[in-house]
Amino acid sequence: MKDFKSYLELFNFKKIKSDVKEPVNNPTQAKERKAKFKTRTLICLILLGICSVLTLVPFVGTVAGIVLFAPGIGAAFFGFMWFTAGKIEKQLRNLCCDKCGERIPYGEHVTVDVLRKREKVSSNANSNSRGDVHASAERREYTTVKITCQCQKCNAVKSFQKEFCTGIIKASGTNGNTHVTNNDRPLEERVKNYFNGIVEIGY
Repeated sequence: MKDFKSYLELFNFKKIKSDVKEPVNNPTQAKERKAKFKTRTLICLILLGICSVLTLVPFVGTVAGIVLFAPGIGAAFFGFMWFTAGKIEKQLRNLCCDKCGERIPYGEHVTVDVLRKREKVSSNANSNSRGDVHASAERREYTTVKITCQCQKCNAVKSFQKEFCTGIIKASGTNGNTHVTNNDRPLEERVKNYFNGIVEIGY
């Protein structure tokens, strides 16, 4: 019964809001937050499976089909937050001193060495019933760097590797009329944002 109550407490609106909005300051807190979202996701998936089975049962199926949306939306939302919390945990492990646990800020004690660059190109083309041809293409540049930083509290030095998206070019058009957008993403700005705790999703 105690475990049931603890699981039920995970779906308390105030606790969910707190876990979504409240910042985490170290890897341990991030790991705990990730575990909570993992549990919420798995519970929603179990409920989703139960509701899916119940839709096959006469009389109960209609109600189960309506209820199906709630755990489905919950699984998608909590799954996304679980993924995000995992990225935050990894980011904080890089940014916190291995010796004393202090969060290392961005500054002159941070050096960045470029190790390699790579490109990722994707394209798509389709036509409609009128014969119009719409085409789009995207080129992304990724830069892998070695970051070396020194803790300002205990002077311990650590280094890690990180890949950043440093440029996106998109082109799209219909029947040859092409529009191009260039989103330059300076490496220094990406590194600074990383140290400031900004988590980039989808790059």
